[in-house]
Amino acid sequence: MTSSYPLPSFDLSGKVSVITGAAQGIGEVAAHVFAGLGSKVAILDVQPQVGEAVAAAIRADGGSAVYINCDVSSESDVSAAADRVARELGSTDVLINNAGVISWTPLEDLPLEEWERVCAINLRGVFLCAKYFGRQMLAKGAGSIIGVSSVAGTVPEPAAGAYAATKAGVIVLARQLAVEWGSRGIRSNCVSPGMIMTPMSARFMTDADALEKRRLMTASRRIGKAEEAAALMAFLASDSSSYVNGQNIEIDGGLMQMMIRLLPRPGVKQAD
Repeated sequence: MTSSYPLPSFDLSGKVSVITGAAQGIGEVAAHVFAGLGSKVAILDVQPQVGEAVAAAIRADGGSAVYINCDVSSESDVSAAADRVARELGSTDVLINNAGVISWTPLEDLPLEEWERVCAINLRGVFLCAKYFGRQMLAKGAGSIIGVSSVAGTVPEPAAGAYAATKAGVIVLARQLAVEWGSRGIRSNCVSPGMIMTPMSARFMTDADALEKRRLMTASRRIGKAEEAAALMAFLASDSSSYVNGQNIEIDGGLMQMMIRLLPRPGVKQAD
């Protein structure tokens, strides 16, 4: 059937998308998805061989991609990367602040150097990329910035205090950008993945018993896929989300809604 109403589309043709931490995991999948939707993609990472291979694979599939070696915690690296993107691909339309690291150390044992390393990559990097790539968006009065946080940014995770604190910061920074730049044509949102299968998370899911317990903790009763996170990012990057601004969207299979279920309730049978 035909419709007299405009139908939603994730078409990204002609857009320039910058994705940090795109050499693997959700970032890599997002790079492939965005290229498949017509976007020119800049892959920013600190893994040259892997990153170049991702860019080459996208080009082999008929897409447009370039790898740029960039430490997002370095202002000079980010500034140079922004200049190169503008020069080689054009002005940035979409920025996905995906690069991040995690540190499994209780706060009482966490060295200051490790705290600062996590903060530099996970939060300073988001600020620097927003600053330099955002200037390109502000110059033309349009753009979409997507921060990648975590459910740990809302509910603290044991022995991951530095990670959780920075991911909470990513959520607020995304909202701050929406407040400051929304009137100038920029949308800024955040996605907070839960249990998504990636190279970073795979080590926690190799034990069958642990994997089953994790599965049962989600309302959807399964572990998420990187492709599903990338699809949400594509929606936020596209014009179909034109009135979505300053939001944090949890993509966790309903994990965050299951917490009350963990409370013992005598005489009440828990659902499978």
